[in-house]
Amino acid sequence: TFGHEIDNHDFVIRFNKGFITKTISQGSRTDLVILALTLTQEELDSYNARFVANRSRFYHNKTDLIIPDKARGLLSCFLGATPSTGFIAIDMCLYLEAAQIDLYGFDFEKTKTFYNPDDYITQHRYDREEQIVLKYEKEGFLKINKKSS
Repeated sequence: TFGHEIDNHDFVIRFNKGFITKTISQGSRTDLVILALTLTQEELDSYNARFVANRSRFYHNKTDLIIPDKARGLLSCFLGATPSTGFIAIDMCLYLEAAQIDLYGFDFEKTKTFYNPDDYITQHRYDREEQIVLKYEKEGFLKINKKSS
C-alpha cells in the first residue's frame, strides 16, 4: 500500500510495461516513463507521463529523450552485461544528484513479469545489479522500500 507515498514524491519514474493496475499499491503519478520496448500509443497514453524516454534509439515510441549509447555502454562495462532499465534510471538519478531516491517494486527479477514468457532468458545481470544497489543503499544513496511480511 505504497501508492499515496509514491504519489507524494517530487518525481515518479516508471518502466516498460509497469502499468498502473492498483493505485493503492502503485500510486497514480508518472512523471517519466523509460522504455526498453515499443508500446502502442494507447499503452503509452495510459501512463499519462509528463516525459517519455527510450533506452535506445531502436525503440519507436514518441519520446522526449533517448538514453545515449555511450551511457548504456559504460554501464554495460561496469556490470559485465546489458543494464536493466531500472538500473539505468538509478544511475541517471545518481548522476543528476537527486536529493532522495526511493525504490519501489525492485526485487531484481525474483518476481516474474506478466509479459515475459516462462522460458525468457534475460540479458541482464540482476545478481550484480542487486549487489551494487544494496551497496548504494548501505552507503545512504537510496532506499529500497519493501512490502512487509
